[in-house]
Amino acid sequence: MIQALRTVLWFVVVTLLLVVAAVKLPEQLARAQVPAEFDDQSGLVPMTGVWLAPPPFAAGDVVAFRFGDGPDDVGFGVVRALPGEQVRLVGGELLVDDNEVNGWKDAGLYQGIHDVGPMTVPAGHLFVVSTNHRYDSLARGVIGPDQVLGKVRE
Repeated sequence: MIQALRTVLWFVVVTLLLVVAAVKLPEQLARAQVPAEFDDQSGLVPMTGVWLAPPPFAAGDVVAFRFGDGPDDVGFGVVRALPGEQVRLVGGELLVDDNEVNGWKDAGLYQGIHDVGPMTVPAGHLFVVSTNHRYDSLARGVIGPDQVLGKVRE
């Protein structure tokens, strides 16, 4: 008999707690509503293409380029050589048409990359150097016109 009363009492207490929660919870949640002055952001235009400029490109321009097929396979790098220019990396010095490129190591990690070239950049292609060199021209060769997304605007 006592066990039955405890069970009924427990059931009544739980039911009352659920009723109180159902009444009070919406009041508490109402405090977390979005303020009236909030602007709806759903009409924003995506940035795709807005921050990129089309060719022509010049040495020193920062470009965005694809290095794979995935949506996150986009890299950024500095154009160091244009079509028709000859590129060599000898003893840690980057040479374009036998002129030393200054500051190319300052932007990123240089970790004893092997000598490259001499090679002539083909028409429509760019020689791009990025900060970590995993996906740039030092690691993968020249960047083709189908890979270049555009020049990053200032």
